[in-house]
Amino acid sequence: MTDTFEGGQDSLRRCPRRSRKQFTPECKREAVQLLESGSRPASAIARELGIARNQLYKWQTEFRARGAGAFPGSGARKERTTETVRLKRGPSPVDARWTR
Repeated sequence: MTDTFEGGQDSLRRCPRRSRKQFTPECKREAVQLLESGSRPASAIARELGIARNQLYKWQTEFRARGAGAFPGSGARKERTTETVRLKRGPSPVDARWTR
């Protein structure tokens, strides 16, 4: 992990934000690691990043559940997207055969 602090323990380096308060996966990982180190309270970390403290805890939960696979990228996950496409297409001929 890179040094997260600039100018000592007083200021958290602001992570580069994308539009609409979307943070890079690296930034989320750094914030979670900082939270888990216990060196600063969650409220202080969240305040400096400009997010709700609850969001920081959500990142922590996702990081614990998925490990290195956490924060895969932007947009909907592929499994959600494929299911949405299937539902929008409507019933397949096989499905229609069973509903008669």
